[in-house]
Amino acid sequence: MKQTKVGGNKKKAADMLAMLGLIIIFAAYMFPFLMVVINSLKQKRDIIKSPFSWLFTIKGLSFDNFVKAFTQMDFLNAFKNSLIVTVSATLLVTLFAGCVTNNTAKEDTDTITVYLWTTAMYEKYAPYIQAQLPDINIQFVVGNNDLDFYK
Repeated sequence: MKQTKVGGNKKKAADMLAMLGLIIIFAAYMFPFLMVVINSLKQKRDIIKSPFSWLFTIKGLSFDNFVKAFTQMDFLNAFKNSLIVTVSATLLVTLFAGCVTNNTAKEDTDTITVYLWTTAMYEKYAPYIQAQLPDINIQFVVGNNDLDFYK
């Protein structure tokens, strides 16, 4: 039995073009990020002189920009503030989500659906049932003298 190959050369060419397009789009999106990283390792005069030059065109790498940013921008204080806001927001969201979930689950379990045959039965029995079960939600469904409740 001979197997038929699906696709062929046209499929391979289309896949290669799609992959090439994705690589070009990825490179276009990553270029600004790469330039920020490269410029962060240059000295200030090198950044001003040639911001688009690569690392091998300058005389050396410098981590002084990171040290300056860490000390002048008071990084630890900013990190502490960020941490406080993040932890408190997470705790509040978790607390309120737990409260809402508990009430919703309790309300669903405390609801009773009562099917009544006619409107006359509703008028007679609904007040009695509601008086007997005041803490429970009761949903009354009145039929049309029909046993098929799922029409």
